[in-house]
Amino acid sequence: MRSPSPSPSAALLRLASLYGIQTAYTDIFHKRRRASAESLLAALRSLGAPLGGVADVPRVLRECARHRAQTSIEPVLAVWQGEPTEVALRLPASRARGYARCQLRSEDGAETVWEFRLETLRIKEAPEGERSVIQHVPLPRRIAAGYYRLELECRAGRFESLLICAPPIVYQQPSRAWGVFLPLYALQSRSSW
Repeated sequence: MRSPSPSPSAALLRLASLYGIQTAYTDIFHKRRRASAESLLAALRSLGAPLGGVADVPRVLRECARHRAQTSIEPVLAVWQGEPTEVALRLPASRARGYARCQLRSEDGAETVWEFRLETLRIKEAPEGERSVIQHVPLPRRIAAGYYRLELECRAGRFESLLICAPPIVYQQPSRAWGVFLPLYALQSRSSW
């Protein structure tokens, strides 16, 4: 019988969170279950994290922090239709000033263009001390469901992102209806194999 693996360290939990891995869940008996260090390492490796073992976690965390510091805007953003939307913009503190121009282009080619001063944006955090800040760029209107290309240009550079706006409800039927589910491969006859 295998002994249970030790519980994951805070660094491993943080790395798993950065990769979008859920580290715990509540089972049907309402008991909180935590992922083992072994399971988290396997999930991280399957997502492409360059990990040989637990000893590599601090190095990979540093690489993630360095990559995040160099990424000004996420390449793909998902938002909900009908809700006010803000886009996180990470800039060096020394370049988080001046005018910025945004363009939001929908699938059908419709464009919305707006300009603003970076100093007027709400700053959420300064994760690397004074070296960089995260500002939140509000979109000028509520947008419809669909795919959009967001382009932002300021003195720090030109940045692009795919913005996916999802409806909160995919399908809603006005009245109750019943249907029959019948997988055709389940039908059998005397001539079936």
